[in-house]
Amino acid sequence: TGGDAYICGHSITAEPDKVKRLIGVSPQETAVAPNLSVLENLELICGIHGFSREKTRAKTAELCSQLGLYEVAKRKAGKLSGGWQRRVSIAMALISEPDILFLDIEMPEVSGIELKDYLQEHGSESKIMFVTSHEELVWEAFGKNVVGFLRKPLEWDIFETNMDKTKPHAPSTAA
Repeated sequence: TGGDAYICGHSITAEPDKVKRLIGVSPQETAVAPNLSVLENLELICGIHGFSREKTRAKTAELCSQLGLYEVAKRKAGKLSGGWQRRVSIAMALISEPDILFLDIEMPEVSGIELKDYLQEHGSESKIMFVTSHEELVWEAFGKNVVGFLRKPLEWDIFETNMDKTKPHAPSTAA
């Protein structure tokens, strides 16, 4: 197959490294490493992003605090319930402070309130693209930063329309 897509004006085929720095992804099936502890999973993602030890400590502490992960931080991720694994997966997606956050979640499993509070408390301007069948619950919890919704199977024209909403708009030059 061929083609290209643009995220925040960057080609996913020509500029994949730039695109990776712009997005965070939390898939429907959690992406945690089951044999690592919660803290080790977060530290792994910090390492992938090239964070210093100090920044890694600060970011993992921040996310553990905001998403309520301290009580399970030393437990193996694979031994956690699905809801806890979902929180860890969301924390992993938030580590890089992405411009666009793709969340493939079903709201009954995670209330979304902790994530909304985290984004608000940190002045996050992350735009959120949800892949969910619980749109009404998501709108209620998140409001303004939601770019759009994608239903499965994905329809590329809807995806492209939603991605267009994330492009930076040039300031008006009219006086």
